[in-house]
Amino acid sequence: MNYLYNYDYLTGDVKNESDPDYIEYDSFDHNLHKKVPLIIWTKNTKLQKKLKGTINYPMAMYDVVPTLNNMLKIDNKYVLGHDIFNIKNDNIIIFPNANYITDKVYYNNSTNEYKLLSNEIVDSEYIRSNADYAEKTLEVANNIITYDLFNPKKVKELENTDN
Repeated sequence: MNYLYNYDYLTGDVKNESDPDYIEYDSFDHNLHKKVPLIIWTKNTKLQKKLKGTINYPMAMYDVVPTLNNMLKIDNKYVLGHDIFNIKNDNIIIFPNANYITDKVYYNNSTNEYKLLSNEIVDSEYIRSNADYAEKTLEVANNIITYDLFNPKKVKELENTDN
């Protein structure tokens, strides 16, 4: 990707690190550029006015269900994501490997490194509390899958065991 970002198609040259226009592209940048648009369309004119515009803060696919639930006035207290219209800049995107993105940082759980995404200074408590939240959320998600917690019969079985 460094080659792609630093290739000058007019001259055929590739900029090197000493060039002032050189763009450093690392694994953080690679993951940050993975963006997929979510387009919500409706015939409801009242809802169209509410939805008009672009959301520029971080969100993930698991935020779609709570957002649609809010739009359709469905209450579900067991959903893992957040309603994108209400969470604003406090959202956290959690990856299956416990990496996370907020509006302030991209955190790599395996290396314990992060990249600042804003001019705001973050402290170690911010990093650690979000990392703990990410790990707990992944644990809940994994337990839902492992113990088949959407199956009412399985939930009853688990409630009746001594474990």
